[in-house]
Amino acid sequence: MNALLTIVFLTLFVVLHELGHFFAARKSGVAVSEFFVGFGPKVFSFEKGNTEYGLKAIPLGGYVKIPGMDESEDTTGYASSELFHNAKWTTKFYIAISGIVV
Repeated sequence: MNALLTIVFLTLFVVLHELGHFFAARKSGVAVSEFFVGFGPKVFSFEKGNTEYGLKAIPLGGYVKIPGMDESEDTTGYASSELFHNAKWTTKFYIAISGIVV
């Protein structure tokens, strides 16, 4: 029972952390391409706007994918102002610390 509660709370805290990054990016005009709870194979997902939301098979944590965090990735379909690597350093800092603050 304790192990199950640990997994539930760990996932909850990671999702809240990722929501901090998500809302900060959206508020700053930086695109978010994915927001998923869990890892592994996709169980369920839907798209709203330019973001895919979903649930993955292994419910340990989650992640937010922000286009432009890796300069070598394909960012076709996004305006240059929506890309993380083109944002001002203050915007990057705001997005980075928002997960920790939450």
